[in-house]
Amino acid sequence: MSLKFFKELRARDPFYEHGTILSSMASKPLNIAVKAFSEFLDTNAGDLILFKNIHRMERYVVRKLVKILGCINGRCSGYIVSGGSEANFLSLWLLRNYALKNRRIRRPEIVASYASHYSIIKAANALGLKIVYSRLTKDYKTDPDDVAEKVSRNTIAIVANVGSVELGTVDNIKEIAKVSLEHNIPIHVDAAFGGFILSIMENLKFKKFPGFTCNSVYTVTADPHKTLFTPIPSGGFFIKDHKFLKHIRFKAPYLPGKITETLIGTRSGGSIASIYAVLKFVGLKRLKKIYEKCYETAFYFYQKLLKIGKFKVYGTLETPIICFKPLTCSTDVLMKKLWKKGWIIYKCSIVNGLRLVFMPHVNKASVDRFLNDLVSLVEH
Repeated sequence: MSLKFFKELRARDPFYEHGTILSSMASKPLNIAVKAFSEFLDTNAGDLILFKNIHRMERYVVRKLVKILGCINGRCSGYIVSGGSEANFLSLWLLRNYALKNRRIRRPEIVASYASHYSIIKAANALGLKIVYSRLTKDYKTDPDDVAEKVSRNTIAIVANVGSVELGTVDNIKEIAKVSLEHNIPIHVDAAFGGFILSIMENLKFKKFPGFTCNSVYTVTADPHKTLFTPIPSGGFFIKDHKFLKHIRFKAPYLPGKITETLIGTRSGGSIASIYAVLKFVGLKRLKKIYEKCYETAFYFYQKLLKIGKFKVYGTLETPIICFKPLTCSTDVLMKKLWKKGWIIYKCSIVNGLRLVFMPHVNKASVDRFLNDLVSLVEH
């Protein structure tokens, strides 16, 4: 079977560089990340004896990434995993086991908002956790006052969002932390999309994500394959203190390392190498410039959309995500028409709107083409 077969097969699906993929939280990976991934394609990060350099690279990237996320005590740790869903599972698994060992809890619960990612719901189901839903504020963020009402002696964690999957909103971690401290309940932050962006950005227009500088934050999810532009799969599971890993530590007697502290045993060494390449040879300054361009395009679209006046626009642009809803026609009908025009756009179900994620492949030229089609379809 020739390579031509696979090239032709791939060509049947859209490419990021065409600028028509508007709702993806991924983008075309950076070239150096692809090359590093390919070089270590056959390596297993789960075997730290056989692939010592992958182990060394993972320790390096975890140290760098937790520092970006606010760790200043040198005790933070974590692993590179398959993505945000796995990292969310690991975090809740760890916090559940920690609570069951240290507190008298019969029916463990988590407090999470309706803006939480579906992986939180799946993890809760698998781990036997009851979800107590907290109210959203008028700008679709977790309401800290309602969280205070919803926590109980059975609460093992409060889940907060930094870059919610639908609206890109950023919860007020510091206010939620006040509730957390009062009741001695850990916070898990799902920052799969917004964690690295807000931690690396230094523009005063954006509230920097406090991350591990906030004592109540025990675990953080942040995805390199979203905002460090590495190949899929690469997610990040990070904890405030390495000692907490013992709560998900299991014996693996047939391996030279003897223990495992992740859900998946065989992990991609290529993913780790690609993150190493981005941190070592691309650097934070260039990443910041990429983010600034994404925000610039998002603001450009936001202003144009408001000027048109035919849409209700949602989102505070704390992260480069915008949702909008047509005022004169059905969202579902409009989405189908846009798909027929070649635009790949998904719904923002929480407000029954349409959602754009401004990744590097979405530029002003593609925004202008999209707006032309959008206005034409709404008017006719």
